[in-house]
Amino acid sequence: NGTLVLFDSAGNILTGANGIPGIAEPEDIASDKNSNFYLVSYFGPYVYEYTSVGVRVSPFSPLTVPGGNAFINIAIDPAGNFLILSQGQENSGGTSLLPNTGAIFKIDPNGNILSPAGGFAPALNYPSAMAIDGAGDPWVAVPQQGVCTLNFYGNAAPNPPPVCTKGSDGKGFGNNYVVGVDGSGNVW
Repeated sequence: NGTLVLFDSAGNILTGANGIPGIAEPEDIASDKNSNFYLVSYFGPYVYEYTSVGVRVSPFSPLTVPGGNAFINIAIDPAGNFLILSQGQENSGGTSLLPNTGAIFKIDPNGNILSPAGGFAPALNYPSAMAIDGAGDPWVAVPQQGVCTLNFYGNAAPNPPPVCTKGSDGKGFGNNYVVGVDGSGNVW
């Protein structure tokens, strides 16, 4: 289990000397426009919500995401929805992740799950990072597969397939483990 520690801008601990214990394998954090913050749990599949002073809030206390596993990233789109990146599903023995089972889960601000069972694009091969562009579309770094996007807002399909851009070798961009979107909308 992990511990959440909240600091103010001067470096003072706001959550007490021992922080907030009991978070199952925290992996990533995002903050919304109200300064609430959200943690995803790798072995959850949980999403935890806290106020700006570290108080756990419902409906995320924690919210269990059916079909989710191995959460590694959380981001908030312009509409306030949460996009959560899963590295994939475990094998039957629980000892490793199955290939091509990474996916993106989408949850609205009230805790309603908007993604289908198994998530959107449930065929990403061990994705490693996610960023959201200004339209709210996720971009995902997938080593040896490329940088992939899902065009949620420009696509009428309920579960759009991922579109992956690959390097000149046709296999991706090597071991690309990060992705980001700048203020101009360029994906890095």
